[in-house]
Amino acid sequence: MAQLESTTIRNWTAGVVEVELCSFTPTQSVTDYTNGRRAILGLSLPPYPHRRKACYTELGAAFFDIGNIVLTPPGADCRFSGSNSRSFAFRCYFDPAIFKKVTRTPDVWSEGLLMKTFDIAGHEGARIDFLLRQMVREVEAPGFASETLIEGLGLSALAHLSRHLNGDERDAGPVRGQLSPAQLRRLEHFVEGVRGRAPTITDLARECGIGPRRFTTLFKAATGQTVKDWMGSRRMDLARKLLAETDMPLKAIAYDLGFANQSVFSTAFRLRAGMSPREYRRELRHSL
Repeated sequence: MAQLESTTIRNWTAGVVEVELCSFTPTQSVTDYTNGRRAILGLSLPPYPHRRKACYTELGAAFFDIGNIVLTPPGADCRFSGSNSRSFAFRCYFDPAIFKKVTRTPDVWSEGLLMKTFDIAGHEGARIDFLLRQMVREVEAPGFASETLIEGLGLSALAHLSRHLNGDERDAGPVRGQLSPAQLRRLEHFVEGVRGRAPTITDLARECGIGPRRFTTLFKAATGQTVKDWMGSRRMDLARKLLAETDMPLKAIAYDLGFANQSVFSTAFRLRAGMSPREYRRELRHSL
């Protein structure tokens, strides 16, 4: 069986937290992975892989669907199933002592605890998503006190992860007054598929089957972000994907993502990433 291998694009050690931007290109449809002593909290980045599944040897041979945020426990023997296309991820590695102290997890994880690692969604998952994406931006465009900020964001994500693992999770399913995890995932895939224009709030609300005003309220309650901020992050995710995976001219990427022109796109990208799209593409390809 082939082993799952990754290519590091950029990494950073910040106190008790280590973070890494990386890519995966599986050589087979099923790959094995044995984790070391550190827990890994992973966030999938565009292009989002479809039909991803995973299993642990402790749970037998059954595969389970995995979400955009996944926890790989210390020492876990995993098997992943999915397409052979290249994918990208942001991974956060935690010092073993800190992880155990904060999460209070046992040395031997129960089946119920392992099942909670495949898809970290809901109330805590939305907050972890927000924190991890802040860390991605900081790693891509570091500034003053970046190490302190990255460590602080990582520890905050770990605290929310602890609530998820220990049952302090208020919306493992749909919750009145918030969008459900399934609706949030539907929005992710919808935004990724729109080309030539920026989706409107009406578009997004229609995907969830509710009115625009109600949608904006529920969206903010579920994610802690405004629709505008969330859309800005997703458009930049897609921009990074196109810059990394294609040779498309910047003008074409700008049109694809719904920007008025290349100049507007380049300005927006620089504000988010701390460098121009051209510089980002050159630096990324130099690191591979």
